[in-house]
Amino acid sequence: MAGRRIKKGGGRPKQRVLGAQRRMAALIEKLAAAQEPHERIAVAAGYATSAAKEAPTEDAEIAATEAVEFLTALGDRLLNARREDRR
Repeated sequence: MAGRRIKKGGGRPKQRVLGAQRRMAALIEKLAAAQEPHERIAVAAGYATSAAKEAPTEDAEIAATEAVEFLTALGDRLLNARREDRR
């Protein structure tokens, strides 16, 4: 072939990097738009859920166990604080 060959992707970040940057930008935007605490929790949980879908199964299992333990303890703490306020 005559002429110069064009190298694909000349210095640009890979799609994987761009995707991660877009996801982080979307997370920041959604967190900024969330008005209530429960909305911020839902946004963060949605982000973690999305990441778990793309992660290897072993990593997703570990993360799921940690998330369930943390969120359950957090819910218990908030509900107990609410009960304390009623007294």
